[in-house]
Amino acid sequence: MIVASILENKELMKQWTIESERHALSVCGFCGHDDYNYLRNKKFAEIILGECLKKARSEEDRFYGLNETDLALAMENYQEVLKQHFGLKD
Repeated sequence: MIVASILENKELMKQWTIESERHALSVCGFCGHDDYNYLRNKKFAEIILGECLKKARSEEDRFYGLNETDLALAMENYQEVLKQHFGLKD
């Protein structure tokens, strides 16, 4: 399962990179343009943020009605959910 997750994450990163590069090229016209790296990186960050928001929406029902302590534990758990989703380690 871990190997499949790593391969899946590598494939997602590849797709996001391609999407980011296509976006920058569509705006700049060529990769030597001054704004190319900025636009590519900005698009990549937007994609990652979008993934985080999708993940948060899929988890939000679990957080309703929690007290402060439970909410803190839920947020701690959510950090782990994001780490697993993106294949990150401590």
